[in-house]
Amino acid sequence: MRRKPATLRRLWGDVARYRWRITGALAAGGVFTLSTVSMPFFFKYLVDQIINNQDIDTLTKERDLALMLVWVFVILIARAASIYAKAFHSSYVSYHMSFDLRNRIYEHIHQLSFSFFDKSRAGELMSRVTGDVAYLQQFALNSMEDFFVAPLTVVVGAALLYVKYPEVAVAVTVSLIFVALILRIFGRMLARVSRQMQEINGALTAILSEGINTIRIVQAFGMEKRETDKFRETNELFFRKSRKLTVLSALLMPIVEFAVFLSVLVVIGIIGYSIIAGKSTFGDILAIAGTMAIVANPVNRVSRVFVNLNQGAAAAERIFSVLDTPIEIKDAPSARPLPEIHGQIDFRNVDFSYNSGEEILKDFNLDVRPGQVVAIVGSSGSGKSTVMNLIPRFYAPDRGSVEVDGVDIATVKLADLRRHIGIVAQDSILVHGTIRENIAYGKPGAEEIDIIKAAQSANAHNFIIELPDGYNTLVGERGVTLSGGQRQRIAIARALLKDPRILLLDEATSSLDTISEAVVQDALNKLMFGRTTLIAAHRLSTVRNADLIVVLKDGRITEQGTHQELMRERGEYWRLQMMQGVQE
Repeated sequence: MRRKPATLRRLWGDVARYRWRITGALAAGGVFTLSTVSMPFFFKYLVDQIINNQDIDTLTKERDLALMLVWVFVILIARAASIYAKAFHSSYVSYHMSFDLRNRIYEHIHQLSFSFFDKSRAGELMSRVTGDVAYLQQFALNSMEDFFVAPLTVVVGAALLYVKYPEVAVAVTVSLIFVALILRIFGRMLARVSRQMQEINGALTAILSEGINTIRIVQAFGMEKRETDKFRETNELFFRKSRKLTVLSALLMPIVEFAVFLSVLVVIGIIGYSIIAGKSTFGDILAIAGTMAIVANPVNRVSRVFVNLNQGAAAAERIFSVLDTPIEIKDAPSARPLPEIHGQIDFRNVDFSYNSGEEILKDFNLDVRPGQVVAIVGSSGSGKSTVMNLIPRFYAPDRGSVEVDGVDIATVKLADLRRHIGIVAQDSILVHGTIRENIAYGKPGAEEIDIIKAAQSANAHNFIIELPDGYNTLVGERGVTLSGGQRQRIAIARALLKDPRILLLDEATSSLDTISEAVVQDALNKLMFGRTTLIAAHRLSTVRNADLIVVLKDGRITEQGTHQELMRERGEYWRLQMMQGVQE
């Protein structure tokens, strides 16, 4: 993974804000290492200088033994305190880092333009916010131990052996070099598999999310087996990669352990011959064996560094790929506030295409006067919804400009622009919560009386109060517990309470039955009163009373006028009307 060093450096930049906690964890790790590695040499002193020392009397031995036990007790207290401090500071850094990352990702996602979501899957994004951050959290939690304490223990233990027992230290060094080579080989394989696993895990989460969100369609079309097979295939691929990672990790541990214990075997031989030759003592055996035993576990932990390092780097890469996604639609550095507006809308020579593909709008020009109701009609794919999406800057035109009250909307603050715009779409999405919360969504803190008035104007109050919990009724995810007509009326009440100057109705009644359409249309008429309104409509019977009807074909305006004027011309509008069975 060539990008791994850069990714880890960037990750360190995020973690560095907790430098004092990290310093505390490292200091505690240093105390832990010194207290642990020193133990075998205390035991050597106990055996050689106290128990087997024939040059001192019994009383002196008892006094020295008591003093040494006190020292060991103090060291054990320090060691226990260092374990607590190390765990506390490591946990603090890992949990706060994951907390910050989740917030940053979620906040960044909410600033991205619609074009990003056109190409992304919700489950993939969920995987970045949850799964990948969880990997990093575990990575940070283990890193103090695996990346500092374990190597430090190995280095300190080896240094002591070099000072006291150089022949033994050479044998240990040879084994460590062998371990390093093994780690390098396995590290590359682990990096590749870890990255693949996390990519597959993202796809798995995406399939799961889509399957749950579309369960009604799946069951309605009898596609349960197809969806479960798709999930099973991806899950099986994830399982195979997990098994491969497990095999690599399982192989790595015994190979490293074999190298460590092989060096122990060599050391036993060296010290054994040294004792036979009278050059070493029983205390030396305790010191060497104890140090080797203490170093053996950290060496194994160092081998796990490569598993954690590659998983952490792969997770960080996926997270940073989201955070690095540019915010295409944002306030310009010199963006100015947009005060109260009259509602004039002008499209000036606008060209637009999705993802640099075929142009949807071509040299589009349109002037909408304040308070005017303008309907945009045309066959599917003609660009009706695109026109609507350009006004609140969900997308930016490739060329030309959109103006409100003569001001290019690219030069004003997004929040101000969207504050003046209300939207009711074909599939009005409600948030999971109560009806009251949904109506007040665009105006948090709205008074109860204002919420009720908005619901009454939207012809929603009567059905709301008949519900078991009235305005406190939970609507379910995306409002699934309500009918289409009920959802639309709540969406209209939401727009009424927001009181926008510009209203965008995107196929607002096209999915409703005749009775629901009549009720919703009456609510829409109240909502439209006195506001600049653009209507994108497929059902042409809903736009006959518009002040101006604009006909789009292949991204261009081919006709415009009132219903009567366009019907007399017998052009594209007349043809569309005839296709829908409308009588002249």
